[in-house]
Amino acid sequence: PCRSRPLGIAVVGGNITRLPERTLIDITVLGRVRRSELVRRSTARPGDQVLVTGTLGDAAAGLRLALEPHLHHESADDQAVLNAYLQPQPRLPEAALLARAGWASAMIDLSDGLSGDIQHICQQSSVGVQLHADWLPLSAAMPQVARRIGMDPWQLALTGGDDYELCFTANPAHVEPIIATLGRETGTTVTVIGAITAPTHGRQVRLPDGRDVSLDSTSWQHFALASTHKD
Repeated sequence: PCRSRPLGIAVVGGNITRLPERTLIDITVLGRVRRSELVRRSTARPGDQVLVTGTLGDAAAGLRLALEPHLHHESADDQAVLNAYLQPQPRLPEAALLARAGWASAMIDLSDGLSGDIQHICQQSSVGVQLHADWLPLSAAMPQVARRIGMDPWQLALTGGDDYELCFTANPAHVEPIIATLGRETGTTVTVIGAITAPTHGRQVRLPDGRDVSLDSTSWQHFALASTHKD
């Protein structure tokens, strides 16, 4: 409850049941939103810019670091990515500001990774997307940790989950006000990482070497493994 109170969330019940082999946690969240402030995934338009808050890949680096018990986790870089994984900060004030201003044409939070979550917007809006890998915002710590654990920083930023940053689309005319206002009101950085395109363009990311590759769903997909096993 102490973590939920600043977010305006009331914990109204709970039940713990002992199971023979594992712990099961089931959470239901109910909320209200004004119709005028509801931002969907299905309303992105060709020509819109694609933006993200904060930096990407930190939580994924933190998870992979935590799974390497032989590594010491004492540096400031290590602690930064571990904190990003263990104590993510939901961008609720930023989302509310974007919704009230009417600046975001579509929006999603990055729980399963950018490469997969942006495709939810594309699919539901019937559009394509062109991302640029070298435009993705990286923290100072993440690339250092990524190299220690043998991971590619761009891969973590593109496909790593659990960042809980906002990915949203906006008319190009709104980009400068968005960056300035969110920086001033919330202290959160916002970065343009690509553009929404016509569906015939497909869903692509331009790699740092200049190659365009298709965005496959390499982000975390719930139940994807189970769905491959059919009776």
